[in-house]
Amino acid sequence: MSKRPKNSRPSSRQGPPRGAAFGVGAARRTQAEPELHREVDRLLLSASALDLLAYASTLVASIEPAGPLKPPRTGVPSLTELIAMFRDTGARATDALLLVLTALDGDEMLARRISGEVTARRHPLPTWLTQLDRFQPARAVGLGHVLGDGENIVVGIDSPAGELTFLFYVDHNEGTAVKDAYLLDVPFTEVTGRLGELACDEVGTTTIDLSLADARARIEQAIETGRMMYPPFETDTWPSARPLAEWMLRRMPPGGVGYPDAADAVDELDTTALVDQLANTSSSLDFDRRDGSDDRDIAETLLELTANYFGGDPLRWSPVTVEILLTDLFPRKVHADRRYLSRIPEIMRTVVTFAHKTREVPARLTADTLDSVDRFEPEYRRLTGAPRDARADLTRQFSPDDPDAYYKALLAAACGSVEAIESLDLSPLPAESVRLDAVEPDIRERVAAIARTAGDAGAELFDPELRTVAHRIVTRIAASDPNIFRRNSKPEMTAAAALWI
Repeated sequence: MSKRPKNSRPSSRQGPPRGAAFGVGAARRTQAEPELHREVDRLLLSASALDLLAYASTLVASIEPAGPLKPPRTGVPSLTELIAMFRDTGARATDALLLVLTALDGDEMLARRISGEVTARRHPLPTWLTQLDRFQPARAVGLGHVLGDGENIVVGIDSPAGELTFLFYVDHNEGTAVKDAYLLDVPFTEVTGRLGELACDEVGTTTIDLSLADARARIEQAIETGRMMYPPFETDTWPSARPLAEWMLRRMPPGGVGYPDAADAVDELDTTALVDQLANTSSSLDFDRRDGSDDRDIAETLLELTANYFGGDPLRWSPVTVEILLTDLFPRKVHADRRYLSRIPEIMRTVVTFAHKTREVPARLTADTLDSVDRFEPEYRRLTGAPRDARADLTRQFSPDDPDAYYKALLAAACGSVEAIESLDLSPLPAESVRLDAVEPDIRERVAAIARTAGDAGAELFDPELRTVAHRIVTRIAASDPNIFRRNSKPEMTAAAALWI
């Protein structure tokens, strides 16, 4: 959400105009009309042009279709019908609204004609209201962040009513759409200064001067994307400020450069090359060294999802994108076995580290993003049913730059614990008979026969110590899951399976 500078006033009205009941034909004059007149008269007495402008914009937003593919709202007039209705009235309040509504409508010829009609009626109106054609965007700047979650686009407007500033927040995590916008009766330099103060303690903030044409292209693109979304973004000031914003955008030069096309970026994405780079970094030593590893495929999937859902950039990782991936996209979009799902958070940490190193993101922001993986991993595992990855928990304790410690951790993960590795010595395992104390009585005879078969084969084919190993493995399995040995299977096959283990 955009940060609103302190002491700024986007509007004195936050909702649709009260009492604005409209109809057509014989229903043009309604009981609500006097209340509308009183409200507009009150706004005309305001020291700020912003109040009437915001009122008219909210009125237009309340009657326009919900989206470009939606039919007109039933039971309310179109803007054209509303203008015709007020044009017939001839009252001061409706004439004041007419001047703003025709500006928002964008028909310059109609606006000039109605301006002449209103002038001829000699209503006492604020000077700025008769000079709407002099409202002119003059400067623009983009205030963003290296992690790219979104940006504020600030547009300064020169007008007969004084300096105004339009502030737009564009969210890049939801399809690059306008999430909020409002007009302020505060000068451009004051707004940008306050935003700068709010961001002064925040690492990674960026500021770029935008041409008016580029600012228009970006904002129009983000507004159009937002209109296609369902459900749409809604705040106290958006989309009620959209008609006002579109009026200002039409007064800015065309032909600017908007945001990069995400679809083109995804089409050109080479995840294989990126994972090759990732596999060569010190943080991913095991990517190509473990037979049967899913790590490479998981990394490619993470990069592809990020590119597809976050503007075409596979290397844009932030605490917010991590949250979306772990609590929404991966649980909904990726269907795989438990082993695969259990590795995702750990590979995500590797991808984040690689992406931030590649983009030279400050270390503090990398730490924040990795903390987000830790924070949302439990929810991810709850949603997917993925067990914790014991290997990842152990290896995370060691730096991959210390090979001895790192591979010791890998071995510990395979063997169960660091203590198990440290207890190893060169003494041969002693010869042992099959111990059946922990095995249930009804399967003891079968378990003993399988253990002896596996032990004899191990000692003959490989090493005498494997006789003891086979005895221990078979009896431990029988103690933990006796039903395995109650199945109708050949003892020789079960012995072979135990020996393979």
